[in-house]
Amino acid sequence: MTMCNRSYLKRGAIAKTYLKLGVFIFCCVCSATIQAQQDGFQFVQKATWFETMLAIKKNEKPGERPAAERKNHPDPYRVALWNFLRARFNAPGDMLEMSWEEADSIWYFADKGFSFQQLGNHYVKGLQKSANERGVDINVMQKVFRNARDIQKIRRQYIDSKKKEYVVLTPPPVDSPKINIARLLGARPNHPVFFKIPVTGKLPIYIKILQMPRGCRYDSSSGSLAGIVKKKGDYPFTIIAANSVGSDTVRVNLRVGDNIALTPPMGWSSWNSFGSDVTANDIRNVADIMVNTGLVNYGWSYVNIDDCWMKRPSFKDPVFAIRDGLTDKFEAKENLRIRLSRMRFNENELVGQVRDSVGNILSNKDFPDMRKLTEYIHSKGLKAGIYTSPGHVTCQNYIGSYGHELQDAAQFASWGFDYLKYDWCGYSLLTADKTLPSLKIPYQVMQNALKQVKRDIVYSICQYGMGDVWKWGAEVGGNLWRTTSDIRDTWKSVYEIGFTMHGKEKYACPGHWNDPDQLVVGYVGWSKHTRPTYLTPNEQYTQMSLWSLLAAPLFIGADLTKMDDFTLGLLTNAEVIAINQDSLGVQASRVLEKGNVQVWKKALSSGEVAIGIFNVGEEPVVFDLSFEEIGLSGEWMVRDVWKQKDILWGATGYGAKINRHGVVLLKLHSGR
Repeated sequence: MTMCNRSYLKRGAIAKTYLKLGVFIFCCVCSATIQAQQDGFQFVQKATWFETMLAIKKNEKPGERPAAERKNHPDPYRVALWNFLRARFNAPGDMLEMSWEEADSIWYFADKGFSFQQLGNHYVKGLQKSANERGVDINVMQKVFRNARDIQKIRRQYIDSKKKEYVVLTPPPVDSPKINIARLLGARPNHPVFFKIPVTGKLPIYIKILQMPRGCRYDSSSGSLAGIVKKKGDYPFTIIAANSVGSDTVRVNLRVGDNIALTPPMGWSSWNSFGSDVTANDIRNVADIMVNTGLVNYGWSYVNIDDCWMKRPSFKDPVFAIRDGLTDKFEAKENLRIRLSRMRFNENELVGQVRDSVGNILSNKDFPDMRKLTEYIHSKGLKAGIYTSPGHVTCQNYIGSYGHELQDAAQFASWGFDYLKYDWCGYSLLTADKTLPSLKIPYQVMQNALKQVKRDIVYSICQYGMGDVWKWGAEVGGNLWRTTSDIRDTWKSVYEIGFTMHGKEKYACPGHWNDPDQLVVGYVGWSKHTRPTYLTPNEQYTQMSLWSLLAAPLFIGADLTKMDDFTLGLLTNAEVIAINQDSLGVQASRVLEKGNVQVWKKALSSGEVAIGIFNVGEEPVVFDLSFEEIGLSGEWMVRDVWKQKDILWGATGYGAKINRHGVVLLKLHSGR
């Protein structure tokens, strides 16, 4: 039997499991409305997701559930069950409720089987957890749960408390213009210059540029500074934005030299939302949404395509005969993808010729015209990013760049891409050597290839921090480098990735950034089955605040088609983003650690200081900070950055109650 047939047989076995689950769920759904009245529900014409889940769990028998089911290691049955419910009940309110109840293990009954008492106990525990998250006390009087009516009562308290966690701190934008561009831009001589001028305010807004760098122009159709500057040097210029309400003026420096990405790149990437199922239509839609929601007006610039835009090599492709054992490694990787449900929806249609007769890489049928795609993205004032691997194949077993690095770099430039994520993943099939010279080689090869193209392409090194990449990433041309493995939407993942950045700050500077991976806020899912993040609102504020202090690249991983007011508030706070985009390019340092409280400090180009006070513990805490403890003497004006509000004048310290996994983000200005 061929490897290909074996793989698809395994997929067939999984499909049968899902089919059996579907039949079982269908029966439960049909019985949900019948059981509703006798269990205490008010009859409704169509069962809710809660009624459906209740019917399913009541029909389960402990011995029938998969033995592999564990709270922290969900088996395919549980994953399929939640996916089924999300597909059927996809209203925003339903999606949030399901995400909360899944994260709080409300419907997990271990080996004891379903009981109303146990379900009620789970809701009580979830309510207490939510109250703790909000920093409030709550006394639950209800202790006995005999039927669905009792469950509905405690569940309403739980849902009401969860909703109150979502507090939008960012004020709405004012009508007068506000220019949100980074104050330092970077380009190479004789390469195209293209920078959107992001502005908020009441439309229409008129833009004027004074001391325009020679060779540049203002492209009003995309709202961008465009052109070519021939000579190295600093080119300061002034932007004026005006409307019927007022005006704003900023001074910006275009630095033409060897370095680009002089402030951390900001944008969106496809993997955490679409996974392997991404298409060109999805990318166009995201570009439209970034404009329509106003994200582009806050500096979010890149629209990046991750894996699976290219074709898949056949198992008979000559590339697999190059190295002994490569086919076996490929098969093992393929089986892992099947187990993790990472197979693309039309994957078997994309197998075939991966390069043309002269070796140029081919995009698959879902990306029919890459040049037209980047032109569309650029027409919105946005930039385009692409993905490949130094291996024969990518992480998802699509064709990689091995042996074609120069051709691929030239092709990416010809298509009009502005960013390249270069993922080690597929290269691991070629070598097990993790010595420093071996780790550097594939990135040096692509570095040399990118140097030969006449386009600025931001170079993102993705190899998960191996060999302390932050110490040598700049040496191989990296503008940013991933410091760890992939992030997930859990507190454990955010904590272990974000708060371990202490000590790496000396390796970050304009043009070279430590990358702790994407923002896991909003709707994520690593496939088209997206769902609200498992991070609590406090944890989402913490990630955005910490990443901004760290001068980390800011990439949204969320499904933007499901943008909500809370997530939009997280992503459109101009003052938070300004800390990240500060032209000094300093990564924050941890300057104080007391119990479960950490204080991080970042110097700003204005002479001000940004401070993040984080509660990484499991309980709310009242914390008093003397500024002298973190090396700041004298009196300071204190501004709450999220609320964009001055709160103290002539202060020598600050005190506040900080909720579980929460943050206070401050900006300090010396003097009264």
